[in-house]
Amino acid sequence: MSVSQLIYCFCLLAFAASVTAVNSQLSNAAGFGVSPSSIEFVIEKGSSASRQLIIYNTGTDAQFTAVSENPAISAEPDNGMLKNGKSTAIKVTANGEKPGKSASEILVSLAHGSDNPDGKVRLSLGTRVRVSLTVIESAVQSADFFVGALTSAAITVAGLSAYLALRRKNVRLLPAKA
Repeated sequence: MSVSQLIYCFCLLAFAASVTAVNSQLSNAAGFGVSPSSIEFVIEKGSSASRQLIIYNTGTDAQFTAVSENPAISAEPDNGMLKNGKSTAIKVTANGEKPGKSASEILVSLAHGSDNPDGKVRLSLGTRVRVSLTVIESAVQSADFFVGALTSAAITVAGLSAYLALRRKNVRLLPAKA
């Protein structure tokens, strides 16, 4: 065999070994899922709301993390151990700090084999959950203003009506001037 043929055979064997290694790592990490794939919040300024996010693991035991890129959105717990065949619920909370719309993501990842006795690092999987946050001004404040204005107007009209009714009654009670 020539040197170029030996190099070619070596490269082919190295490629086959790397494909086998990747496939064995993928089989150890199979079965990772997150539900739902997106979350939408519509909240009033100054309030907060929460939704549930489920992480599923049908592969080997793994360490999970959940990190939000938006400081107004948090995930709790943000890390933990997830056993084979189990799922865990994460509470995603949005805080309405300032009015407006924002789109962000929560990165959920699963690291398989982090505490293997053989010391080998296995595959880490991750997915992104889209989070839409809309913070609105309080609808109650607008309604309160409207109800307050109507109540004030009604009291004014009732007071004027009573005043006019009493005034007419008083005018009739007074003797006519000659």
